[in-house]
Amino acid sequence: MATILLTDDEPDLLSVTKILLTHEGFEVYTASRADAALELARREHPDLLITDWMMPHMDGLELCQRIRQGPATADIPIILCTALSEPAEHTWYDSYLRKPVAFEDLLSAIRTLLPG
Repeated sequence: MATILLTDDEPDLLSVTKILLTHEGFEVYTASRADAALELARREHPDLLITDWMMPHMDGLELCQRIRQGPATADIPIILCTALSEPAEHTWYDSYLRKPVAFEDLLSAIRTLLPG
């Protein structure tokens, strides 16, 4: 079973997405702050990270950068979700989806990044 770390500061979105991903057979860790997500990523080493960009304190792009710079986490694929029309190109994430994200589009991006 693949593990996904889901990070978003919107509690309702976090809860609903976790339920949907769990129903699809994924084990899902959640964090409502990027710093908590970074700690979880280091401790649990999920198969995939999905993060919102615009969050208080540390944003999702900084989270992606820190994940990529960590020797133990650099290989974790990342999907960045944003309400921005086109985020700047970075090697800190593997894919981005524009919010609001249709669940089918999220599943498609997950399947593209996760082997098997």
